[in-house]
Amino acid sequence: MTDIKKFTSFATSNCYLISPFDNEIVFLIDLPPNIDEVIDYINTNNLTIGGAFITHGHWDHAIGLSSFDSKAYINLDDEHLARNPSEQIGDFLGDKVSVNKYEGNLHNVLDHEYDFLNVYINPGHTKGSVSFEFKDLGVVFTGDFIFKDLSLIHISEPTRQEAISYAVF
Repeated sequence: MTDIKKFTSFATSNCYLISPFDNEIVFLIDLPPNIDEVIDYINTNNLTIGGAFITHGHWDHAIGLSSFDSKAYINLDDEHLARNPSEQIGDFLGDKVSVNKYEGNLHNVLDHEYDFLNVYINPGHTKGSVSFEFKDLGVVFTGDFIFKDLSLIHISEPTRQEAISYAVF
């Protein structure tokens, strides 16, 4: 498998499946709410999960952690967001939905051991937003930092002024 497979969740977040080695080892980019379809695809095709790289800690990119049994990497500046999705969901739905806190292991993506991956820190959308470049494949995954038409950089946390102070032009 050398292609990139995209799965879109009901929350309109994407999970990407990518194989940087041209073999059965795959990595997931982001873990939205319903990753069952992704896991089923992996099992049906006899693939092996190498891990997951999470672009930022917002619930629609990280809540699938609770259904994921492999190594998950995130910028630990977003650890609180990834572990506490109820706080974010409550902003949208109030007390109608209860989600458990994620208690599993999270690994610092800035300390990853993979030669095929470059990680770029993009604070702004969240404090811990990162982009992942699979350099040999010529692709970069940006989460919600840059949207498809490249005309919008979505800054929500920290404040826009703080994000501008981090920016390099």
